[in-house]
Amino acid sequence: MELGADAEAEAVEDNDKDTTAVEEGAGRLVITLNDFRQYSVDTDKEVDKINLKFVEARYDIKAAMESKETVYFDEEAECTRACVNEVLEMYEGLFKMLLDNQMSAIQRAIGLKIEQVKAELAQLNED
Repeated sequence: MELGADAEAEAVEDNDKDTTAVEEGAGRLVITLNDFRQYSVDTDKEVDKINLKFVEARYDIKAAMESKETVYFDEEAECTRACVNEVLEMYEGLFKMLLDNQMSAIQRAIGLKIEQVKAELAQLNED
């Protein structure tokens, strides 16, 4: 359905679903974000948790890299390894719960971040 120039969008709450209502003439078109989402809201929450842990892991990696050549490096590196491993476990655990088509959507959403922390951890371990 093509929207006219006078179409007006407004957010509408519908039982905790993300929806957008677009008024056009006398009718109303309701589009839910679930129509575009390739995985469930619960999966989306898990992805958010992984993203938060990813940020923490990146912070720990940076701190460990900065502490090289100091007495604190071993402790920082150990904490960093634990945090990165937690991110990887969360990611792998999420994959075990998903269908094939959902896996590819998650891979596109956060796969590069996972590869990034793996590479940064490998770099930390090399030094």
